[in-house]
Amino acid sequence: MTKLDASEINAAFHMRLTEMDPMKHVNEAYKIVKNTAFNIDIIVKWRRILKKLIDQEKLKLSNGSIPAGLHPMIAGFPTGFFAYLFDPKKFKSYLADNAIQPIKLKTRTLLKYVDQQQLDPLHRFEDYDKNAPVIVLESSLFNQPFCISGNLKIVESYKANKGNMPVYYLFAMDYLHLMYDHLSMAMHMFHLDLQQLTEQVIPPKFEDLYINKIGIYFVDENNITENL
Repeated sequence: MTKLDASEINAAFHMRLTEMDPMKHVNEAYKIVKNTAFNIDIIVKWRRILKKLIDQEKLKLSNGSIPAGLHPMIAGFPTGFFAYLFDPKKFKSYLADNAIQPIKLKTRTLLKYVDQQQLDPLHRFEDYDKNAPVIVLESSLFNQPFCISGNLKIVESYKANKGNMPVYYLFAMDYLHLMYDHLSMAMHMFHLDLQQLTEQVIPPKFEDLYINKIGIYFVDENNITENL
């Protein structure tokens, strides 16, 4: 894999705190959910968590502790765009620990899952994606499986008339374990919970929401979920 240097990673972090500011997502969430006490309470709790994580991220930026080699992945949601940080090292160890092997899928089918934004010739991370493994995520946040890594490789294979490609096919629970930082994890959980609050006919129970499962993914050294 092509590794991004520290300056590129710093740029991605700054972008997440400016035009992709999680607080903007929270403000939009208030507008799209039904105005019930339960829904508003969940958003308020998420706002508290995200605010703490933003403060931590600002500290990382100020002390220069962000490592090179991460891969930002931009996804769009009803509340706006956000860049997750995918950790290739976590990916390799997660595959090994869970004995996950690639499967063969038709290149023509994979082409439907390609993120067109990743194919922009001006895209900052084009070289990385060209050399990255093909990873497809199936998540309720998207209408169909979504290629989170290897978009360019799929297109080039299709042009070369390759019939099948090896693909790591993952699900939302897998995906959360591959993220570098707590803010990436929290934002994905936030959007999964927001989807439940806005789309389910019967309101979800607190125990069914990701905000109640956050301890599974967080080593809560800084009391992120304190007083929930």
